[in-house]
Amino acid sequence: MADYSEAIRLVPNDPTKHYNRALLYHDMGDYGKAIEGYSKAISLNPGFAKAYGNRAFSFKAVGDIPRAREDARKALELNPSVKVPQFD
Repeated sequence: MADYSEAIRLVPNDPTKHYNRALLYHDMGDYGKAIEGYSKAISLNPGFAKAYGNRAFSFKAVGDIPRAREDARKALELNPSVKVPQFD
C-alpha cells in the first residue's frame, strides 16, 4: 500500500495510480477507500471505463445497488467489453 501512496504523492494526477491503489483496497475489503480511489481516477479521466466498472463492484459490495447499476451502465457505454457486476 505504501508504494501506491508514494507513487500518487509523486504523480498525483495520474488516474492509473489511483485506480491501482483502489483495486488493492477493494481486494482488502475496504470498499469505501476503493470507491474513493476509483472516483478520483474517474475525476482525472472521465472516460476510464474500467474505473467505472470496478467502482460498480465496490458499490454493489456495500449494498448501494442504484449507484452500482449506474456505474455499470456508464462503464458499458464507454467500453462494451469491460467487466461489470451482474444484477438479479
